Parts: sequence; C-alpha cells; structure tokens
Amino acid sequence: FCTHELEVPLYTWVLPVQGVFPEVPEATACAKEDVKKALSVLDKHLLSNTYMVGHTITLADISICCALVDGMRLVLDGQFREPFGNLMRWFNLCIMQPEFKAVLGEVKLCAGAAGKAAAPKKEPTPKKEAAPKK
Repeated sequence: FCTHELEVPLYTWVLPVQGVFPEVPEATACAKEDVKKALSVLDKHLLSNTYMVGHTITLADISICCALVDGMRLVLDGQFREPFGNLMRWFNLCIMQPEFKAVLGEVKLCAGAAGKAAAPKKEPTPKKEAAPKK
C-alpha cells in the first residue's frame, strides 16, 4: 500500500515542487486525487486504531510516516489535511516520538497553497576569467 498507493502519487506531486523535474499539470491533478484516496483509507483505518498495526509503533508506522513527511512539509496544506483528522492525530503522535525526531528533525507542516511548483533550476553562469595584468 505505502509504495504504490501513497508514495508514487505523493512524489509525483512533491518532486516538481522541489524542482527535481518539471511539473506536468495533468499528472499532478491525478496525483492529488490519488493522494486523497490513499489518505482517506489511512484515516478510516485510524478511526478505530491508534497505530497502523497493533498497540505500539511498528515498521508500518515508520514506513508510512516517513513516506508522508515531505508531502506534509511541502504540499499538504491545512485545507488539504483538514478532512483527515485521524491521520493527523497519528502523524503528530509519530513525529513527536524522540526516535522520529532524531531522524526527521522538527517537522513543520505546510502552511501555504498546495502544489506551487518551484522555479526550474537555472544553470550557473560561468564566471568570466580576469584579464591578465599588464
């Protein structure tokens, strides 16, 4: 679930924002809908569960939380996250654990408009060599 249903569409949305590759608007629109579906599944599961599996943090929680971090930082703004209260409760529970903080650092959630692509990276212009002194 994590890789195919969540990570692929999420990073189709995130990577253009990071400037890794140019945005393809049709792919981004489709990715946003796929991310919503995946987050809805997770949110519904977390309605009656504190963790993804069992009663403590497991590899499932670690994998899904880490998959969501860049999206939470860059594209999943407050308006997008609003319908996913159970997921956000769980995500905040995970990122507040000392072990998560040690690896991820402080996670600041996206506050701006979701999906603004970064400007394409410009190639650095070569510096002109100084003229030889006479």
